[in-house]
Amino acid sequence: MKSTFVLCQATQEGNAFLNLKRAAAHAKKATETYHADVLVFPEVYQSHYPLSTDPSIVQAAAEPLNGPFVSSMQKIARENKLWMIFGMRELTGKDSHYNTIVTLNEQGNIVGTYRKRHLYDAFSYRESAYVTAGREESLPIQTPFGTLGIFVCYELRYPEVARALTRAGADILIMPTAWVKGSGKSMQFEVLCRARAIENASYLLACDLCGPDTLGESIAVSPTGEIVGRAGTDEVLLPVTVDAEKIAKTRAICPSYRG
Repeated sequence: MKSTFVLCQATQEGNAFLNLKRAAAHAKKATETYHADVLVFPEVYQSHYPLSTDPSIVQAAAEPLNGPFVSSMQKIARENKLWMIFGMRELTGKDSHYNTIVTLNEQGNIVGTYRKRHLYDAFSYRESAYVTAGREESLPIQTPFGTLGIFVCYELRYPEVARALTRAGADILIMPTAWVKGSGKSMQFEVLCRARAIENASYLLACDLCGPDTLGESIAVSPTGEIVGRAGTDEVLLPVTVDAEKIAKTRAICPSYRG
């Protein structure tokens, strides 16, 4: 079975209302032009800010899962009969929030939430200064198109995260990200994405933000490590064909993913 995943490499300005308008337009195009089964948005798609932004401004954008942003995304999924995966800032209290990935089915129901566990405390940046780390491991999500394993951005550097998902049954790894630009970061992004795909004999689909601080360059990698989709640095919809037979054949030939 083949299915179509569309990676929405987006740019945005920290304005949830504008991002919802863009999401509606992206979903309509993904459905009408690419006949998408699943539309993937980047990490913190709801509201992303430059790295130098005052944490109080970032915190003020956080919403609960039953807030207006998620409710509006559910409506978009229902209207387009489209599975959607997107990042948001989930309110946890007055001074902190989770970096959360939400998965919706084609009826707009929430079928999965994952709160980023490994925060980006690296390269002179401390995400933990204003984001609360999740406590629970990501669980695979059963879909008509395969079993999804979801993790976030910096967690790409932790091989055990993707391996745990694969051991639990995932065969398509989805990584919403806001990969920060910097020396060597483009090379590292590609190498790590290809490594995680090869190690786990899984597709790996990495959907990135694009903009002043973030890389873009969203990438889709097959279970054997070939790049089957790649974006540049501008906003774009990137369609990717995921072939379940390719996963099965790869795993039959090389079962090291079980280790």
